[in-house]
Amino acid sequence: MLAAALTSPAANAEAALAPGLAAAAAADAAAAAPAPGRMLLDARGCCDYEVAEWVGDAVLRFLSVAHVLFEEPTARDKQLSLAAEQILRNQSLYERAKEIRLPELALCRPFEVSATLPEMRKAACSLKDQANLVESLLGGLAETARQQALKDGQADPLRRALEAASHFFTAAVLPPRPPAAPPPPPWAEQLRRLNEKMPPPQRRGRQPPPDRQLQQQLQEQAAALCCGLGSELDLHAACPALLLEACRWNERDTFQRLEFEGDAFLQAAVSLELVARYPECDEGELTHLRSCLVKNLHLSRLLTRRFGAALAREFVRDASEAHRRAIESFVAGVDTTSGLSMLEVLTLTREAAAADAAPPPASAPRHDRRGHDYRKPLGDQYEAIVGLVLTALHGDVDRTWAVFRRDFFPPEAEAAEAADAAEAREEVRREVRRQQQQQREQAAKAEVCLQRLFFLSPPPPPPSPPPPPPPPAGPRHT
Repeated sequence: MLAAALTSPAANAEAALAPGLAAAAAADAAAAAPAPGRMLLDARGCCDYEVAEWVGDAVLRFLSVAHVLFEEPTARDKQLSLAAEQILRNQSLYERAKEIRLPELALCRPFEVSATLPEMRKAACSLKDQANLVESLLGGLAETARQQALKDGQADPLRRALEAASHFFTAAVLPPRPPAAPPPPPWAEQLRRLNEKMPPPQRRGRQPPPDRQLQQQLQEQAAALCCGLGSELDLHAACPALLLEACRWNERDTFQRLEFEGDAFLQAAVSLELVARYPECDEGELTHLRSCLVKNLHLSRLLTRRFGAALAREFVRDASEAHRRAIESFVAGVDTTSGLSMLEVLTLTREAAAADAAPPPASAPRHDRRGHDYRKPLGDQYEAIVGLVLTALHGDVDRTWAVFRRDFFPPEAEAAEAADAAEAREEVRREVRRQQQQQREQAAKAEVCLQRLFFLSPPPPPPSPPPPPPPPAGPRHT
């Protein structure tokens, strides 16, 4: 309802939003009523606010990352993260919400600080509430556009979802630009031109002489990488320099930018896919499912299954010796024969969490014993390959997701679950709830241990009361 209010012509004129929002609202109103889906739950048209906010958070992150990559072509990884955080933080979203007068729409009446609203209603529209409302609007626009594209038989539902959210993102989320600055290009144009915005591959510090053997190895890895991605992608012709840069995990600027882009894209694509696949799950269950799919453990497994154990080892050849030993042991244990269903992914994640919680052996690498994930280079490599494909395809999000979708949702696992899809989804929900309960119990035990550690020493005795003052001296008698 709030999305419809924000995109209506009256609210558009009052809040000074982009003209594209009013045109989009008019087109939606002229079209037939959307088919019942995940975001429309009852006859009143009320949507699941928590799920809309969850989807909007992932969509907002991807749009922010694409904007930052386009606007900051020479920024390094930490600078990119800080620039994206300036858009994503609650304070920025709250300030933008005030500028487009979201409190009035949320409270359905003019917002006055002291005269007309009681304290309770003013507290209901706090800083975080308004930031969450912006995310829910983005999520509602994206999911509604995706459902409408599927209903119309369109072949690019992901692009339409992100494009619908990008209008509101550009008009109401991005900070205002200086008057003399040109307006930013459309979202799709920014993605198409990301290849031009990538810095030239270069090493930091002093440049060593070129190593012909290393170049030959990278060329062989590039050929194997293209073979693993499919013959329909001509990465050699699209971006040969980026292809060689993404063939081996490193800490150089170009690789980090590709990883930054691929990570944000996977968050948005997997979120929209999960909402469509598991319509009965709430926001907490969807968060757990997405976490299991995009964490380094599963991305490392997908990298090994997609490109083979030998190439996975070559990807991280530049890592330290301790890293390589731990990664080789992990890669050797990955089953590459068949795809994993969602239930199997949850089961393996639970078993890996239990193994990580156990005391590590003395031979474990130091970074593992400090709590770091030694599988991170493999996960970073997979995200960089995703960013490489998205850049090579000139920002075609649907073709990019088609390349990697079968990694996360294998066709053979889908065929096995198709016989009883409702029971398979319910079994996934039961496993998610079981793991969430275990996490809550572990958090409660950790809290108890911290309290015992904090109160291990006896509390200091209370200070003794001060002595009473002496009685006043009476009159002296002679």
